[in-house]
Amino acid sequence: MRTGIFFLGLVLVGGLASCDSTQSGMQPTPPLTTEAGVPTLGVPTRTVGYRNPFGNVLQPGNLMIDGDFELTGRSDQAPWIAFSQMQQAQETLNYDTGGRCRSGVRCGLIGKGDTLIGYFSSPALVNFNVRVYIQPEGDHCGDAVVTTFDVATNDTGQSVQSDTPAPAADGWCVFEGMGQNLAYEQPALLVMMAQNPQGSTVHIDEATVLPVGQVPINGINVMTRAAPDAIAAGNAVGNWVRTHRNFGRDRSTAPRTAP
Repeated sequence: MRTGIFFLGLVLVGGLASCDSTQSGMQPTPPLTTEAGVPTLGVPTRTVGYRNPFGNVLQPGNLMIDGDFELTGRSDQAPWIAFSQMQQAQETLNYDTGGRCRSGVRCGLIGKGDTLIGYFSSPALVNFNVRVYIQPEGDHCGDAVVTTFDVATNDTGQSVQSDTPAPAADGWCVFEGMGQNLAYEQPALLVMMAQNPQGSTVHIDEATVLPVGQVPINGINVMTRAAPDAIAAGNAVGNWVRTHRNFGRDRSTAPRTAP
């Protein structure tokens, strides 16, 4: 009985030895190759982005009432009001959605003959920095005109200039500048098409107004006096808004005074 068990053990050991000798003689696995005719990866046809329905929530202290157009309807007394220069009256606000916008899910859209005003609050004591992103239809940032504006007095104050003559790689121009304090007034941004634009429309989005010194913004330019066409548009908008709005005072009859 012991002899049979011993013989079986020899057979198993011999089999293992035979297997080991076979594996030691195997060749290394050849590298992977691509078959001829397999197409290479092409240009992506879809881009996935991230949008917050509340707009740019990473910018605290924004004094714009609705810098991202997320709270604004198409008409009535809203944070942004579209105005027709031809009809000399408020018109329906056009906006775009989704990937055409820079922040949030909505952004403003104006064309030739349109004026857009967006309300903001002025700091009580210091001046303020303005930054607004505008996407022209072409490659000319000068298609848009941006100024500060006081609805109470029709004072179309200072022009906000684009940092560059052409948009960045993402298609957006950055308009920014430092404006004078408008405490106890009714400040707004006025955005309109230039007199001779290269394109027919511009998108407006992610507007911020911040007290000077609160958040460092590099490259802030000192604003200059508004152009005559912007001043004329501001006068027309201010006159119409004060006589047609449901809430608020007319500065000519009930001026505001500092406390």
